[in-house]
Amino acid sequence: MDDLSRRGGSRAGPVPAHACAARLRRRPFVSHGEGVPAGRPRRERQAPAVLGRLDQTLLRCELLRQFVRYVLVGAGNTALSFLVYRLLLVAGTPYVVAAPVAFVAGAVNGYWINRRWTYAASDSARSRILYLLFAAAGAGVTSALVLAVVRAAAVGRGEAYLVAVPPVTVATFLANRLWTFPERR
Repeated sequence: MDDLSRRGGSRAGPVPAHACAARLRRRPFVSHGEGVPAGRPRRERQAPAVLGRLDQTLLRCELLRQFVRYVLVGAGNTALSFLVYRLLLVAGTPYVVAAPVAFVAGAVNGYWINRRWTYAASDSARSRILYLLFAAAGAGVTSALVLAVVRAAAVGRGEAYLVAVPPVTVATFLANRLWTFPERR
């Protein structure tokens, strides 16, 4: 076993959380042995609970890592889509039309980066279709939220777009994690 394998990685990259948990599940747990006071639980009985907590912790770490990456990609996509939105407004495009067009521009960029970096998932026609469906739904919701915020809060169209994007980002992250990229490499 080389040094890289002992540290939990491989030449192909870090080991996914589920693989770490499976490897730990196979390790034998040492019991306290013969002189254990009566009533004190043996380690074999504690192993499943410890491993369950470890699985939950690893899952939370993987979920947090993915969400942070998704937010970073989303920040870049938001900057890109906001730039497209402002350019469309300058060109005279109605803001209700400019918002979904700008959102889709960010979504196309987001699919490529999120598939490769955030979820480390393989490319498939299914994932492209689902990602675009969720992006279209996000564009529709973004447009509706922009319209509602402009009318109800009497704020500028640019500010309304920035208010509309965060809840849509959280919803699309969860949808993509659960359905677009459920089987990650």
